[in-house]
Amino acid sequence: MNSQKQFEMALTFERSFLPTRSSNIKIAAYVDGEIDEELFRDAVNKLTIKHPYLRSKVVMREDGTAYLTTEGGKKPKSVVVLGNSNADIFDAIYQEDLQPSNWETEPTSRFILIKGVNSSDVVVAYVQHVVADGRSVVFVMKHL
Repeated sequence: MNSQKQFEMALTFERSFLPTRSSNIKIAAYVDGEIDEELFRDAVNKLTIKHPYLRSKVVMREDGTAYLTTEGGKKPKSVVVLGNSNADIFDAIYQEDLQPSNWETEPTSRFILIKGVNSSDVVVAYVQHVVADGRSVVFVMKHL
């Protein structure tokens, strides 16, 4: 069996988890000082050049197999919210979890900038597990 077929089978398994809250990797990073909102959005868009699968989408076939493609994929969603405490970080993640996701039509990654938490800004990467694991998302955050 070739590697493409194996990858498609793995995505068929993932299909039963798409899209659920538990299939998303979420990592938050505190940044000393303020992050400009326009620069944040620009950085997220540029990040997809280095990590193109952040703008990928899942394509489901009629036979039940699936594959990832960057063709026709959308830029990751970038959201800016105001916060005052660590509880606001968890609330922002929870609110993002409540948003319906369709990885066949929407990007497989989202980024949240939470402004004003304890004199810092917080960036949250929200990436579908089929695109990256937790260790990979750490590198994505470093590149952001």
